[in-house]
Amino acid sequence: MSIWQKLFGRKSGTESPEPLDPRFRWIKDTIWGKRWDEIPFEDCISRLLLILRDDPKCKPALEWAAMFAHGNIKRLGFEVIRNPLLDPIFAQCDECGDCWIPDPTAKAVAMNIVLNPIGVGCDKCGRVLCRRCYEQLTVTCSRCRRDMESVIHANGRKRPARRYYGN
Repeated sequence: MSIWQKLFGRKSGTESPEPLDPRFRWIKDTIWGKRWDEIPFEDCISRLLLILRDDPKCKPALEWAAMFAHGNIKRLGFEVIRNPLLDPIFAQCDECGDCWIPDPTAKAVAMNIVLNPIGVGCDKCGRVLCRRCYEQLTVTCSRCRRDMESVIHANGRKRPARRYYGN
């Protein structure tokens, strides 16, 4: 399965969407036709960091960075993972400060059922807990007494993390 099929759910890998922003045209040349395990993730993240250095809030660069970094924490160096330009793509536990990158493809799914989430969050107040903390506490938000659900959107890394979860 090619990266385009994985990212965009296409059955045919013969046509790729052309990124509108010329800053991202290299993505097609770098990953087109490759399997997920063949993609040079660290090189891709490094190129995205150059874009983010000039435009730290560039939404497409942050989305691509999340896509490349999700599930690849162990393959990427700590220098890359700890870069403050990537803070917005992380979810961080409000209790212990541990971090992870929410699955960027989960936003596109109408109904997302996760049986063993890496973290949970409250839709009302925004509180986020990692698996270790919600297993010790509860999946009901202690602030507003609502059920917490699997974290789909990053809340941003606010302080250095002790631990990073991910593959």
